[in-house]
Amino acid sequence: MERLYNIVGRRLPSHRIRATWLRFAGAAIGDGTVIGLGTRVHGPSHLSIGPHCSIGDHCLLDARGGITIEHDTVFDHDVQLIAGHHDVHSSDFGNVFMSIEIGHHAWVACRVLVTGGVRIGDGAVVEPCSMVRSDIAAMAIASGIPATATATRTSPLSYRPV
Repeated sequence: MERLYNIVGRRLPSHRIRATWLRFAGAAIGDGTVIGLGTRVHGPSHLSIGPHCSIGDHCLLDARGGITIEHDTVFDHDVQLIAGHHDVHSSDFGNVFMSIEIGHHAWVACRVLVTGGVRIGDGAVVEPCSMVRSDIAAMAIASGIPATATATRTSPLSYRPV
């Protein structure tokens, strides 16, 4: 089911069909959530996306270690959440999986990479082309490689992205 989605389903021109397909594959996806065209998902049974989220086009959600995205969160295009890596000290480069958590009302801008074991707090913003390797506090604005907080948001978190 996962392989078929990544070959065929992610190319279907309806975000509703893509979300339904992922639900059928085991993902928990809230009402009103949009899954962008071309978005790949690995380990859909470990993926939980809250209601009213917008996942942009051509994202990669590698949920094999678990990904939780809370409500009203926005991902721009080409975002990559990769919840696993290889143990370079293992004789067979064994897999290591760690969860990723994204708080509500967060915005992850285009071409951001988030690695496993990270939490991006409620209302946080990660600026374009950043790499998140450690937690980002709630309401922080972070950027860079590795991403670090550069400012703090002060606006209320009442918007609905889709």
